[in-house]
Amino acid sequence: MIERIQKLLQRVGRQNLLNFGSYFVSKTLSLGLFAFAVSYFIRRSGDHLYGMVSLILLLYTYLQMVDLGMGYAVVYRLGRMVARRGRNQAALVARTLPIYLSCSVGIGTVLVLCARPTARFLLGSEQYSALFVLAALGVSCLIVSSLCVAVMQAYNRVYFVNLSRLVFDLVKAIALIWSAATSASLEAVLWVILGGAVIKLAVDIHLASRLLGTYLWVRPVISWRAMRLNVKVGAPMFASSLISSLMNTVDKVMVAKLLAPATLAVYSITTDLHAKAYFLLWAVTGSLYTPFIQRRARAESVRSLVLVALLAIAGLFLLYFVPLAIFGREILTVWISEDVGDKGVVILRWLLLPTAIYMVSNLMEVFLQTAGYTKRIGWAYLLAFGVQLAGLAVLPGLFGVTGVIWSVALMHFTLLICFTLLIVKRNYPRISRNPGWPSGLAKSEL
Repeated sequence: MIERIQKLLQRVGRQNLLNFGSYFVSKTLSLGLFAFAVSYFIRRSGDHLYGMVSLILLLYTYLQMVDLGMGYAVVYRLGRMVARRGRNQAALVARTLPIYLSCSVGIGTVLVLCARPTARFLLGSEQYSALFVLAALGVSCLIVSSLCVAVMQAYNRVYFVNLSRLVFDLVKAIALIWSAATSASLEAVLWVILGGAVIKLAVDIHLASRLLGTYLWVRPVISWRAMRLNVKVGAPMFASSLISSLMNTVDKVMVAKLLAPATLAVYSITTDLHAKAYFLLWAVTGSLYTPFIQRRARAESVRSLVLVALLAIAGLFLLYFVPLAIFGREILTVWISEDVGDKGVVILRWLLLPTAIYMVSNLMEVFLQTAGYTKRIGWAYLLAFGVQLAGLAVLPGLFGVTGVIWSVALMHFTLLICFTLLIVKRNYPRISRNPGWPSGLAKSEL
């Protein structure tokens, strides 16, 4: 048995194991600091303020992915170019940069212009509009930074990605701790986080330039042909990412609008306990994403990669999520308070359902993405979002916060069914023959 595992790990490769290890170490540090920061902030500042902060931080989490799908296009095209040792790698990135800059300016401008109505809708008062203005500036930085992350991913340097993300996670935790210790305003917290976004952007530019061998890519080059090709490749992924962002936000918005602010805080804390551990899953799927693409480019088998991912999913669920559900009350009581422990334990246990479904469907999605099935994934997300909205329209009114969790579970279950049907439907043809890709993509890297 041990020999089989050793052979399997050898087939996965040393570079991929290094990526996984860096993901594990960086996220373990981030999760530990997050746990302390949240506990300290809630004890000093109250759960109501944490509920507000968690809603604003959702903008950082999801809006940085609004890049018109260019991240996927860059990872796929540049990853294949690196695998085949193609030239003009920096030129490909420079020709993608104008789209990122446009998204950065566009999203930032919209957030600034909509700061007052957004604050009124989400937080109940326009006095918090400055928080959304600061968040808009930070998100604009992270959108440009995501291009650098795509470059690192394409070169299979996931440990670079983990390093820059750890820097930003540290800044967010420090902002919460400093605010609670000094009784600083939420606006001061957002200023610190904005500084962290700027630092992350600078670090990412340096790391991406190191891989590309030049800083010249930071000078945008307008190529309409390259833009059209990138948009054709990336548009389906952009649609999926946008819908995914809405999926992962709408549940907390519904809790904030329909239930008490204290319930939002408990819901945010418990969902964070689940979501923060996803780093172990993403440590696997994120580390294997580029190898999937590169092995397919060289017509090699990806079976060993799939087996490693399945083993990791099973181990993560049994070793983390099951004990979390069993000892949830004790964990929340020691971490936050007895009141949060009593209220949150039921939520923690019900969250096992969407969590288990998500972990399997996430692996399927990565497999389908690297096979080029982005359009079909987009349709699956649209269907799942419709199911989630239908659930949220009915279930919370009948079952309260548990109904919100069931709505999320129905959404993930819909994705799981759709992805399963896509995988079963056909044996994957060569990427160059896949109808989901623009004609001639496999022949041209630019």
